[in-house]
Amino acid sequence: MSNDNFKSRSKDGSKGAFTRVRKLPFEHLIVSMLTMGNSSLQREMDKFIREAHGREFNIRGITKSAFSQSRKQLKPEAFLELNELVCNEFYEGAPYLGYNNHRVLGLDGSRLLLPNSEDIAQGFGTVGYGPNADVQRSLATVSFLYDVGNYLTLDAQVAAQGGSEKSLLYKHLEKVKAGDLLLMDRGYPSKALLGILAGKGIEFCVRMKEDWWLQVNSFAQSNAVDSEVVFEPSDKDRKEYGAQYPEMKQKVKCRLVKVLLDNGLTEILCTSLLDTQKYPLADFKEVYHLRWGIEEGFKMFKSRVNIEAFTGKSAVSVKQDIYAKAMMMSLCAAFAFPIEQKVKAEYAANKDLKHPQKINRTTAYANTKAVAISMFLKSKIKQAIAAFDDIVYNTREIVRPNRKNPRNHRPKQQHYMNYKHI
Repeated sequence: MSNDNFKSRSKDGSKGAFTRVRKLPFEHLIVSMLTMGNSSLQREMDKFIREAHGREFNIRGITKSAFSQSRKQLKPEAFLELNELVCNEFYEGAPYLGYNNHRVLGLDGSRLLLPNSEDIAQGFGTVGYGPNADVQRSLATVSFLYDVGNYLTLDAQVAAQGGSEKSLLYKHLEKVKAGDLLLMDRGYPSKALLGILAGKGIEFCVRMKEDWWLQVNSFAQSNAVDSEVVFEPSDKDRKEYGAQYPEMKQKVKCRLVKVLLDNGLTEILCTSLLDTQKYPLADFKEVYHLRWGIEEGFKMFKSRVNIEAFTGKSAVSVKQDIYAKAMMMSLCAAFAFPIEQKVKAEYAANKDLKHPQKINRTTAYANTKAVAISMFLKSKIKQAIAAFDDIVYNTREIVRPNRKNPRNHRPKQQHYMNYKHI
């Protein structure tokens, strides 16, 4: 964070930004935004100053107005750069989990309700909202590229509500490497996309709608459970994507498989994993189920991290909050990985344990925030990691297999920024 080149890249271009050491230096600004809670902005700043300076009581070291002025000069993409650094360090140093030597990635998106403000309305637009769509509100579509086995958010993209998750997918592709296995739901596939992925050497497994393409519909109506087909991007696809993705293949050999779900329904998957010996049909139910990891990631992001409790009312602050929280989720996953593996190894070695256990990821995230100031601003890295490990290791939950609870659909409470938590 103290790297001059990183600091220079993170400025928004304002003259003199972060050139003088003030009450809230660049590194302190970054860490304060990473550790920001859901209380009021001033209370959060008082708490941060107390912890950063080792005081016993809260002090008014910086006002919320000064913080807001300072954050205006920070590019939201600074947190994406930090997130990339966290992910790269993890993959270089950890024996990360995957499938058949593939890193397994998931794609998904979600909608966020934004605060009411003129700046946000200009940046994200407004749409009709509510049961009768009679209230104008600003919404954002956020998309994650997520390592479903290791819980890292490799990339986050944000657009106004009019932006589709499929369009954001193409922005994620530069973070996907040849040999990765990309899991996608029914809204994503297109013949152009399959051609682009094949050209880049990216493996894929995507759920298909039975009535979209003739080959898929024919396969759905047949008795076959595993079949090879060839898809060809249309002339329109080649004209639209050919210049940007010259590697797009004109013919893509794919494998269609049928998977019987526990509820008796059959889903159709389209995959580039053609080797039936290396990738048997029996594997695909479990492989595609790994995509549920990104659903859990969004549950953490929206319900535990409570991303919609934004810390500002500008379009820039919205992106800063989203990218900062995504980065903290990745940092939490990297810190928690060795503890999770230790817990699994202990269960495998102890035959007296009735059920496996797992770490509590909400506790892990809370303690990532708790140690961040000591780690990044006081250089107490070993002490911070030791404290994190102790809490997370001793906060475990029992995994009870085959336990399923019916989903209870309830109206979402609309609290937003009306009243902040204490």
